[in-house]
Amino acid sequence: EHLLAVTAAAKRGAKMVGYIFWTISDNWEWADGYCPKFGIVGVERKLTNGTLTLPRTKRPSFELFKQITSEKTLRASALDKWWTDLQKRAEAGEKRPVCRNLVSQGPGTASQGTDEPSYR
Repeated sequence: EHLLAVTAAAKRGAKMVGYIFWTISDNWEWADGYCPKFGIVGVERKLTNGTLTLPRTKRPSFELFKQITSEKTLRASALDKWWTDLQKRAEAGEKRPVCRNLVSQGPGTASQGTDEPSYR
């Protein structure tokens, strides 16, 4: 949605000199630690022989952003492909990772971050 808004503003004459998104790679969130995974490059935090390794993997959103920046345009066909894929996954009942757990209910409802996601 953000790129569509920037594109619309540029078509109306706004000068666009750049765009910064959040975030290039998975990172640490104040409320949820390392659990949320929303970077265009995934970072796997794991111990290998006692050493923390951080292998990175490009997500499909990386390739989409690469296409948009190299072509300097936001093609409807590219967006349609990603939107259709998202809809198919939702219709198939694919669960999404959630990094918060409910710890109480009622007037004092609260949640807490988790190290590992649950899927809902």
